[in-house]
Amino acid sequence: YAQDCLVQSNLIFLLADLRVLSATGRIHTKFEAVSVESDDVTRTDARTVAGLDQKECSCKDQSHKGLSPAQIMAILMIEIRKQYEDMFNNETHMTTEMEGKFIEAVAKRQERKKIEDGMVDNLRLWHSRMAKDIDVVRSKQIGRLGVSSNEEPERICKTNRAEQPRGIAQSLKRSIFSSRNVGSDTSDLLPSIVEASVAKKKIITEKELLDSLEEATITRDDSRLDFMANFFKENSVSQLTVMKKARVVWMNDWYPLQDCTYAISLDEEKKEVMVVFRGARTQMDWRHARDFKVHKTTNPVKEDFEGKPSHIKLHSGFFNYLFRLRKDTNTRKYDEIANKLYYYGQEFGEDFSLVVTGHSLGGALSTLFGFYASTDERFTKRTYVRVISFGSPMVGGCKFADSFRYQEKIGKLRHARIHNNRDVVAHLPMKIMYDIEGGSTYQHVGIGINLRGKNPLLSCIYESRPTITYACSESPIKAYLRAIWDNPFFKMPFFHNIKYNHTLHEHQQRLTRGIELLKRDGKDSLSSKTLDEIYRDIAFRPTVALT
Repeated sequence: YAQDCLVQSNLIFLLADLRVLSATGRIHTKFEAVSVESDDVTRTDARTVAGLDQKECSCKDQSHKGLSPAQIMAILMIEIRKQYEDMFNNETHMTTEMEGKFIEAVAKRQERKKIEDGMVDNLRLWHSRMAKDIDVVRSKQIGRLGVSSNEEPERICKTNRAEQPRGIAQSLKRSIFSSRNVGSDTSDLLPSIVEASVAKKKIITEKELLDSLEEATITRDDSRLDFMANFFKENSVSQLTVMKKARVVWMNDWYPLQDCTYAISLDEEKKEVMVVFRGARTQMDWRHARDFKVHKTTNPVKEDFEGKPSHIKLHSGFFNYLFRLRKDTNTRKYDEIANKLYYYGQEFGEDFSLVVTGHSLGGALSTLFGFYASTDERFTKRTYVRVISFGSPMVGGCKFADSFRYQEKIGKLRHARIHNNRDVVAHLPMKIMYDIEGGSTYQHVGIGINLRGKNPLLSCIYESRPTITYACSESPIKAYLRAIWDNPFFKMPFFHNIKYNHTLHEHQQRLTRGIELLKRDGKDSLSSKTLDEIYRDIAFRPTVALT
């Protein structure tokens, strides 16, 4: 389940970048291809801008079924292919050697860099990330795919991936990333994926496949994009992305220079509504992330419990991003998001579930939002609020942590806090001063899952499994000593790994490897346990750590 949330956290970065590039005309993709229902809202009054007025849902309209992860990845692949074409069209002479540069560019980093020089910054970033996930098989012969002339090209897209020969997967990959037109050559056809007469076989050219991809993104027909998983390495971020079915229906990226960016996606099969907060990208994001001051606010928990504090202390920057009071409507960003989530949840009935996720700054906002949502009866009638954060810094003090644990105890909140070992961000804000109330100014909450990296020297003997602990209540002295031990300077990796250890890509690699190792350990390992079972096993036994 954590992998689903990781995919959504990665997806919001990609979709936000594609939307701003399309809106400013810096890529070929037209904005209607990346539009969602939020783009239909006419913002002509304060209540609409603040998200207080809800219009009738138009999700059943073909143009606003939402965007699936596969559609978003297809748009990225089409755009990169067109960028390649633009580069070669600008060349005075097109030689045979140039034609083969696409495969070489994807496979070799140095060659890829040459092509990226002509791309805008945001697209260059995603091209580099996707290229690392491409499963390029170096071969002298470029595979060619035979298909019956009586069948539509999109029949390829509906073929079961497990049934496809390896050569077909290679040819599909090269159809996108090779400029070579193979339509005229029939001397070395691969076996057709449909039963047809040899005399009726023809070749699917890369242009036909590209056109099929474009048409699928315009019509938003997911069934024609099932084959895309063949492009990428097993369990890579890109492959996991195209295989997910949750559709993005709402995107808050209207004022990215002043507001937090979030997206809402729906999973019809699970009756699940998910809000995804984007990590720090803009100057305003970083300004809020670096605002380490403490903000004291009223405790939102309604029930009384032993030692309940009337006020809690929170990270000022994170709090203001979600709870800054608008001067025109006296509402907050939290109200806007919560109202929209409930509005979409009603499409599934009263038994829908809420999932909140995000990476880095997005992880901190998801922790804070999930805590407040757990005090909202609209989201806890049938089940609890589930928070899955990645690389999240701390968001509050000891009183906040006590209230958070109470919400967990009464079954309204569950939080899996996933972070990489020696990720500096997960140990921020720095805590060196003693706090009278709880010993440490900031404390982590929820179930902490520490993903350890692969040691090249010891991996042949033993690989460390993920460790899991629960952020239990501690005495002020013990909390302060733990804060000193968790000082970012003590947890810092080698300098060149500081940034990489925090990336979603590294989270995915360690998470995938950790799951594989735990599966080898047997059915009683962590990989076979649900979040509820983990809570039941260790939430009230804080001295126990599962590995």
